Amino acid sequence: MEEKIRDFLRDRLPGCEALRIEGLGKGSYGASMETFFFTARWTHAGQEFGRDMVLRRTPPTGILDSDRKREYRVLAAVHGTRVPVPETFGFCQDPSVLERPFFIMEKKNGNVTPSFTRFGAGNEPFRRDMAEKVTRTLAEIHRVDWEERGLAFLGVPGPGTAYAAAQVAHWSGVLDKALFVPEPVLTLALGWLGKNLPERTHTCLLHGDYKIDNILYARDREGRDRVEAVLDWEMANLGDPMEDLGWFCMKYYSVDGLLNGIVEREAFLSLYQAASGIPVSLDAVRFWQVLSNVKMAAISLTGVRRYCEGASSSNVMAILGLLVPRLYEDLVELLPI
Repeated sequence: MEEKIRDFLRDRLPGCEALRIEGLGKGSYGASMETFFFTARWTHAGQEFGRDMVLRRTPPTGILDSDRKREYRVLAAVHGTRVPVPETFGFCQDPSVLERPFFIMEKKNGNVTPSFTRFGAGNEPFRRDMAEKVTRTLAEIHRVDWEERGLAFLGVPGPGTAYAAAQVAHWSGVLDKALFVPEPVLTLALGWLGKNLPERTHTCLLHGDYKIDNILYARDREGRDRVEAVLDWEMANLGDPMEDLGWFCMKYYSVDGLLNGIVEREAFLSLYQAASGIPVSLDAVRFWQVLSNVKMAAISLTGVRRYCEGASSSNVMAILGLLVPRLYEDLVELLPI
């Protein structure tokens, strides 16, 4: 594998000589993608160079049937904007190289705090500071000029309620394939969604999975914390900015009543509106929060089904079903029952 990575990278590092791959190892985090870490070292004009890198490869069977080329193109397009993302070093879908599609990007150094642990426990100033920076970063994502950056390939959404209707139809189809038995709460949610489609007033780049454990943060030499990188763009899309807000607002990612363990709901929405200049529609956020719970249920149950049918032996897939009741709890609070 080291030899094939070296051969792939050699033509993508200008002036690269005597390239070698060191410390190649597979990461354990994540359920939808294979991740490998390594350091590339080479010489150029008699000088030594080195870069820490990450290789993301499509797994034999994952939770999401996502497209590595799509994710790579989004990262490459966003790099160089005010949104911090890793630099990319090439995409490959030739099965003779590493069997499955993959791309290579730089490894950013920093910290990732999973959403199911308390963020900044005992340090409220730190928590509030990061809440503001995380929210401002989301606003920057939505501010990316997607036309100028060549992101129309993601699919320009239709007018009015067409985008919301298309999303409901898509995730309803995914859910149909994943369910073992009918789930009344999900049936109720889909019925409500179909009757409450919001009008899309803005079109922007969406991250699609914006949450605290997809955000790398670091501290500079002056002791100031910053968002170092936004990771995991496999669900990126063009659509309604309220969709990313609804995902972030899910109770699934809340800790002790704080969204993603860092911010109160009202404060988050207020911070976002101030940072983005986009008026927040509470009705639209509620719609997308309901759909986010349905979407996460569809993703989780797809993983369970793939485990039960023998398509995957990952223990992560096996336990996803245990988390679904948390999604139902949110739906029961959001829906008029």
